[in-house]
Amino acid sequence: QYLGLGLYIVAEAIIFVPMLFIAAYYGGADVIAKAGIVSLGLFLGLTATVFLTKTDFSFLGPILAIGGFAAMGFIVASIIFGFSLGSVFAFVMVAFAGTAILYNTSNVMHAYG
Repeated sequence: QYLGLGLYIVAEAIIFVPMLFIAAYYGGADVIAKAGIVSLGLFLGLTATVFLTKTDFSFLGPILAIGGFAAMGFIVASIIFGFSLGSVFAFVMVAFAGTAILYNTSNVMHAYG
């Protein structure tokens, strides 16, 4: 399992390092730090919500599944038909990621041993 985790981390680095370079090049040197701080704050806030309210967010599973397929459909359609997804789609994807954090953190707390 640790070997698999190590391979996963290396694969993620191979995927994300070029994107971080592009973001730093076009967005400025501090854009990555700002995005990291905002992401960490959102993650900590959502995780605290699950642990403090002790709410079971398992009902979000089917919503995430259907939402994931819908998002992929929009992405494929934008590639095929050549339209831009824009800021609204980016906001919806941030909300989608937040929902996934709630769902997974709730599963760690309630479903997994």
